Amino acid sequence: MPQKKQSNIYADGVLALFRAADSLRRYFVRPLSERGITLQQYNVLRILRGAGGALPTMEIRSRMMERAPGITRIIDGLLAKGLVERETPDRDRRQVPCRLTAAGLAVVTDLDQDMDDADKKAFGNLSKARLRELVEELQAVERRLSRP
Repeated sequence: MPQKKQSNIYADGVLALFRAADSLRRYFVRPLSERGITLQQYNVLRILRGAGGALPTMEIRSRMMERAPGITRIIDGLLAKGLVERETPDRDRRQVPCRLTAAGLAVVTDLDQDMDDADKKAFGNLSKARLRELVEELQAVERRLSRP
């Protein structure tokens, strides 16, 4: 009979983080799917709203929560829904400026309360001090793994 591998606190941490991330993703997808958009599309809409103007697609990609290799496909989907517009590409579509349309702004604004409520529900069991600590620890993990 094979022996059970002994628990490793580092592996336990990675597993807990992946499971929590999966639970968060599934939870946050619900209000978005009701409006026919994906989590990645919502992220693009928020980035463009925050920019207050046009951004090239590769700049949008660099600001995303999850690095999406298919940023052009994500933008194409939002374009088809009339939520973003972009200048006609002369050559490299990754450098084409994109901006929110009035409909895109309406969708992301309409989602604000639902997403704020979801944020609070997701972390409502933590005190603000513990949540700040969690954020700082997760940012430290990201910095460590982002180093060359």
